[in-house]
Amino acid sequence: MRKVNRIYRKIANQRLDSLHKKSTEIANQYGIVCVEDLDMKAIGNKGFGNGKATFDNGYGMFLNMLDYKLKERGKY
Repeated sequence: MRKVNRIYRKIANQRLDSLHKKSTEIANQYGIVCVEDLDMKAIGNKGFGNGKATFDNGYGMFLNMLDYKLKERGKY
């Protein structure tokens, strides 16, 4: 059980690291960022074959990271 938990923790940390790196890259590169408002619940239930993976991708977390990083830099 500990081994499984360690693997899940590693995956979660990799996802967080990836989201932080990409949001920082975007915040440093652009002055204004426009993001489409997606209904992730509808996308996950539409039968695109993604199902849980759609909810698991951290899109909302990415938007929050991008928002606070842009505000820290005085960008929009």
